[in-house]
Amino acid sequence: MCYEIANASNNNPAVRASIVGLGHAGLFAIDHANSSADALQAQSNGSGQVVYGVALGSGLAARFELANAASRTSALYARTVGEGYALFAKST
Repeated sequence: MCYEIANASNNNPAVRASIVGLGHAGLFAIDHANSSADALQAQSNGSGQVVYGVALGSGLAARFELANAASRTSALYARTVGEGYALFAKST
């Protein structure tokens, strides 16, 4: 399934999911143990953020969890090839 908006002046999302029930609005899963592909990839050639999340309720804005007790890798990896910080955190 592929969705594309070919009109450069259109500012509507190509895909939108909404739910009024108790389930997830979206779930991306790879069910192949030998796959090294990302379950979700996002790219932008513009000036906006690639991923932007806003928590309007009492939950976390983001959570990353490794659920494999034998894993020796980090739960979060940040890298930049520019002059800015790879990670910037601020509490107000």
